[in-house]
Amino acid sequence: VERGHGVGGRAVTEGRPLRVHLPLEGMPPSGGLRMLVALANGLARRGHDVVVTAPDYSARSPWPLDAAVALDVVRTRGRGARARYLA
Repeated sequence: VERGHGVGGRAVTEGRPLRVHLPLEGMPPSGGLRMLVALANGLARRGHDVVVTAPDYSARSPWPLDAAVALDVVRTRGRGARARYLA
């Protein structure tokens, strides 16, 4: 099996888009976030449904999200409520 292909050489998602959800604890300017933004944008450009979830106190990405990527901002009680929305 080659990378990116399923059984018999067919694409794993042939004919149907993936639904991808990326829950984040925040959006600090880091290399990890930069890679997740690139992943989300790339998947969305390929026609997959991508949702990024982040808390309201840190929901602005330092790198642009593609218009096709949905940003779900979760209301919290401030920094003290950090990561409780993931539970």
